[in-house]
Formats: sequence, structure tokens, C-alpha cells
Amino acid sequence: MMANDRDESGPMSEVIVDGERSRSHYVTFESQNAQTADEVDPRPGNGDRQTAGGALFLPEGEDGNRAAVVVVHGLGGRKPEREMAYGHKLAKAGYVGLVLDSFRARDLDDASESRRALEVSTWSLVYDAFAALRYLADHPRVNPRAIAIIGFSWGGMVTLMSAYEQVRRTYLADRDLGFAGHVAYYGCSVPRLEDPTATGAPVLSMIGKRDRNVSEERMAEICEDLRRGGAEVELAVFDAFHQWDGKDQEKRHMFASLADLHMTLTRDNRMVEERWDHEVNGPIRKALVMLRDLDWEGYDMLRDSDLHRETDRRLFDFLDAMAGRAGALRGDPSRVTFGSIGKPAEG
Repeated sequence: MMANDRDESGPMSEVIVDGERSRSHYVTFESQNAQTADEVDPRPGNGDRQTAGGALFLPEGEDGNRAAVVVVHGLGGRKPEREMAYGHKLAKAGYVGLVLDSFRARDLDDASESRRALEVSTWSLVYDAFAALRYLADHPRVNPRAIAIIGFSWGGMVTLMSAYEQVRRTYLADRDLGFAGHVAYYGCSVPRLEDPTATGAPVLSMIGKRDRNVSEERMAEICEDLRRGGAEVELAVFDAFHQWDGKDQEKRHMFASLADLHMTLTRDNRMVEERWDHEVNGPIRKALVMLRDLDWEGYDMLRDSDLHRETDRRLFDFLDAMAGRAGALRGDPSRVTFGSIGKPAEG
């Protein structure tokens, strides 16, 4: 799974998944930093410019018309066991995978999660996702009508936000482009939109009943909003904790939960905290809202191998249907070991 010469614009990364060494190349593209929607400029090269990047996984061969997937990490960043493993599995099945690395691009690879949460806004992460969409749409091996987005936790929230037409238009303006499918893994159930109009691409949201970082009731409301907006939405609720596809064989406790943090994105793109009706318009206000509204009892993460295999199956079924609708080459998930995780390659 070597990138061709066009894509070898950065250092190579390797991950081992199911005993197989998989290679990707770090590619870069133009993004922006934005603390509010007002700071977002849909024209590349404008606004607070930021070079973003990610690991590009290409399937074997040189043929085009491939479906592609943007993979968005959570607050823990890009992990070999999760995001990079999905990049491998996607390419193994015949998809082009682009695994974002939003913290590396902003010199926050070694920063604490608290610092990352304060310095990087959701608006910046969403911009990275749409910048990756533009990059893939221009790639010679990709069918631009068959690009999906998947994300985990905070990245799952980004995935769901990108399904709204208001958000797509904020980042792409009048360009005739958008994600062709959205798969969110235990996505944070924070924002609802006043305008539920969806892009029309299908959505799959998967959460765990035992996950105290996600409100099942709130996620059901978000999914119903998207249905009212015109999207086909499936909400799958499993008997699981947060990050069932990670490496934690024993429960790992996180100190703060977002389940009670509820915001509304208004029609004029203001993010308003619902409990106190305060606009979140910068890092200081964000820090104050988080201190006040986070649930400090936290939540637990625990791997569930059986569920991981099931959600892998659901993911590839979803992607196969997307590729078929767009007339892209269909993937071959039989080449993938469902439920596998990755580890760093040594040497």
C-alpha cells in the first residue's frame, strides 16, 4: 500500500495490523484555524491559514474511481491501534483512506488533552475534515462523489456536524462537493442545530449504553434532527462503554464527561451553551463553560472485541452501499480481519 509519486510528499508511517506491515505517507493540504464560525473562510489560502495533514493509505494497484474515507481522530489524537488501523483496513478493502492528524499539524502532538481541548476548536477540526475532502476530491484515484467521513468521540461529533447543509456551506460555500456518507463512533452529543437541513448523505451513529461521555437521549434528538432535515439516519445503541474498538482490556477511567454539555448552533453560526444561554466565542469562554458544565465523575473506556467485529462489518456494509450509489469501484471487505487493532511498527 505504497503511495504513488504524486502522494509521497511527506515521511512514511508504518503500522502493523493483524501481523501485516502497512505503509502510508504523510500528506499536507491547506486548512485554517478558527475559534468561531465567523473566522471560517471557505476560500483556501484565506483566513488564519494552517497547513493540515494526515496519513494517506492507498489500495493496491493504480486504478481510479475509488471510494475514499476521511478518518477523524478524537481528543487522544491519531493512534496506531485505532485510526491508523482503520486506514490500513480501508486500503486493504480497496478504499483510499486519509487519517487526519490535526494535533501534529499544530505542534500539539505531545500536549496534554486539556491543552488540546482549549487551543484547538471544533471549527478548526471541521475545517481540517473539509480540507481533506477537497484534497481527496482532486486525487486522480478517487471518485469525488464517493468520499465518506468517519470519526471517533470528538471526531464523531465532527462527523455528525458535517452532515448538516449549514456546516457544509460554511466551509465549502457554493462548491458542488460534500461527504457522501457519515459514520460516527461514540460521537460527543454536544451540538444541535436550529436549522436541521441535512446534505442528504446517509448517517450511521453508533454509541454505547454504558458510555457516560455520550447522552443517549441527546444523540437520539440529534439523529431525529437530521432525519427531519432529509438524511437517512441509523442510530445503533450497543451494550458497551466508550471506545469499544480501542486497546483497553480493562476499564480505563477518564476524569470528565461531556454528556451534560449541550449547545445549539444558531442559524447565523453562533454556538450557544443551552443551560446559561451564553455564546461560546473563544477559548476563555470555552474554558469557563467546560469547567461549569462538565461531569467530573467522568466515564470509562473498555474494549469489546465482539462488538468491534460487528461495527467493522457495519462500517464496510455502509461504505459498500455508498460506493455503489456513486458508481465507484466496490470494496472487498473479505480481505479485512474485522475487529483487528494496530500497533506501531518497530525497526
